[in-house]
Amino acid sequence: MRLLHPCAALCFAVMNLLALDTSTEKASIAWGTKSSLQSCFLPFDLPHSQTLLPALKNSNIDLTQLSALAFNQGPGAFTALRQSAATVQAFALTFNLPIFGVSSFESIALPFLKENRPILALIDARMNEIYAALLMPHEKGFAFLKNPFLMKEGDDFSLPNETLAVGNIQALYPRLIETFHARHIPFCASFPTAKEVARCVFLGGGKILAPEEAHPVYVRNKVAQTLLEREGKL
Repeated sequence: MRLLHPCAALCFAVMNLLALDTSTEKASIAWGTKSSLQSCFLPFDLPHSQTLLPALKNSNIDLTQLSALAFNQGPGAFTALRQSAATVQAFALTFNLPIFGVSSFESIALPFLKENRPILALIDARMNEIYAALLMPHEKGFAFLKNPFLMKEGDDFSLPNETLAVGNIQALYPRLIETFHARHIPFCASFPTAKEVARCVFLGGGKILAPEEAHPVYVRNKVAQTLLEREGKL
């Protein structure tokens, strides 16, 4: 987490923020101020492209009263991330608002901010891979001890003493959870939400972006398997 920006001469205590998270199937929106933050999840059974704008409309958010926008930049689902990025770009240009980009890793680690130890943040990357990053909490958020990377369930890895692992991978990668238990590494389930994106910004974190810079951040270039790979023939 970073910055305060001159064009964000915004008082975080009274900032009226709209935050979006479409990085996973559990998409959500959050809106309001630091002391009065509301949020809701989008329906799970439809694509985010069909649910995001109706959710914003149904929430009766007055876009003209916003101070800033925020979105989860990723990593996460490729197409879904682009949905929230395009939405904040359009709103920023229409209403002349600053944009804050927040990492998925910071979002899922935020509930554990008061843990005075390294945090290994883990996000399902599909294709039998996991997005990972090693973070260290501090009073305004997190410092990255290791840049985001891709790992597989069976990979060998070393971690600092007393690391806490968190993420949304427990159902899909049970062998990794067993490895954590065997190595006495505690694991806590967590997934990114718009509410945590907003809380990151209110802490003074996130990266301020111009609309043309508000793009998803990916850890890998390849976003889908070929048919042969899916069938296990490659």
